[in-house]
Amino acid sequence: MKKGLTRRKLQEAKFFLGLLKPNYTKEQKFDFFLSAFVSAARSVTWVMRSEYSDTPGWSEWHRTRQLDSAEEQLFKGTTIVRNRTQKLGALKTLMGATVAGVYLANGDEVAANNIFKQAAQDGLPAKIGGSSGKYTIELMIEGRPVVLYAREVQFDRRLEEFPGKHILDVCKRYYDSLAKLVSECEARFGV
Repeated sequence: MKKGLTRRKLQEAKFFLGLLKPNYTKEQKFDFFLSAFVSAARSVTWVMRSEYSDTPGWSEWHRTRQLDSAEEQLFKGTTIVRNRTQKLGALKTLMGATVAGVYLANGDEVAANNIFKQAAQDGLPAKIGGSSGKYTIELMIEGRPVVLYAREVQFDRRLEEFPGKHILDVCKRYYDSLAKLVSECEARFGV
């Protein structure tokens, strides 16, 4: 069997990890790149098993290698995410946004804030577009479209498997754990 396949799979995961942050505000792109990252990252240990399982001592090392509780939770959660995206359907992150400096085109900031508060309380879906300093927020209020503008929007993406955790941090921690595992394996059993 050709050597270096595990490292190559890890590089694939790193490639998709690198695409997450620049696409964080682009819902569909982000979700697709996240799905690709999770799939590639989750495959690292499977490729490692295929590459090293016949290497003397590897099976014992792999079986007895201990994960700390945080790492174990991270690996279990990403396995659940991968299974969900591979077997149940496309990955979709949960997204929230914090908006500041809301105004209407006519400058009535009080009316804009009242509309936005009502929309937030009623759970109306909003479509946010634009870019830094010039965001648009499209809502349906009493059956008619209303466009608000905002100076600042902060997005927050989450996965239900990691409540209260920032998804970019989860992915980085998962990648780092896999990179450590691959480096340990290569140091012990060669490339």
